[in-house]
Parts: sequence; structure tokens; C-alpha cells
Amino acid sequence: MKIEHEQRGKYLLIRAIGRLDAAWADYFTDELFLHIRRGQHHVIIDASGMVFLSSAGIRALLRVFKEL
Repeated sequence: MKIEHEQRGKYLLIRAIGRLDAAWADYFTDELFLHIRRGQHHVIIDASGMVFLSSAGIRALLRVFKEL
């Protein structure tokens, strides 16, 4: 998985590229929590580059959503 981020005004655009599965779920949440804990609460996740999303990936997305 590759995660790119770009600030667009008050929004943080996160591009998730590749597989979001059990092997990458912790990496994904850690990366997003880093931005959220720095005060970034306007987040857009672009998942158009994701080729696979497992139940662990869905759980990671929900954890990020709850943190916002």
C-alpha cells in the first residue's frame, strides 16, 4: 500500500493506492491518526487507487472515521 497526502485548503486529501488488507491496516490507521492528532479533522480519502479492501481495511476506515 502507498499513501499520498496533499493539503487542499482546509482539507487533507489522502490517496490510498494498492491493497488495504490485514497486512496494511495498522499502517493505514497510524498514518491517518498522525495527521488527525496534529489537528487535521477535514480529511478526504480517495480510494480510487485501491485494488482490494478486506474486512480489516473496512475496520481501519471505521477507526479513522470514529477518531475524526
